[in-house]
Amino acid sequence: MRSANLSLRTIRISHLIYLSAMMKSIENLATSRELMLEYLLKTEKSSNAITSFTIAFDKNVDHIKENSIKVLIGSHPRFFKEYVDFDDWESSMVYLAKHQKAALEFWRTQ
Repeated sequence: MRSANLSLRTIRISHLIYLSAMMKSIENLATSRELMLEYLLKTEKSSNAITSFTIAFDKNVDHIKENSIKVLIGSHPRFFKEYVDFDDWESSMVYLAKHQKAALEFWRTQ
């Protein structure tokens, strides 16, 4: 029983670490997006080029969000899948916000 409890706690903590790392990655991508838009404007690219970049970029970020959650959930053995408290990006961000203190503690100690 103790071992099962420890396994579940480890899995939940790994969720927080994974989700917070993905969130940081998305934040960094958003910064990159802004820098690229700034560059496109400075180099006087057409509005079509800027729009194309924005649409493609946003599509790629959505793909990363969707697939990161699918991969995380898919990596669990069937027994542990019922202990995953989210099923998409939005619900995973609610889960991360709910446990924000624990995630921040991990990153502070590193």
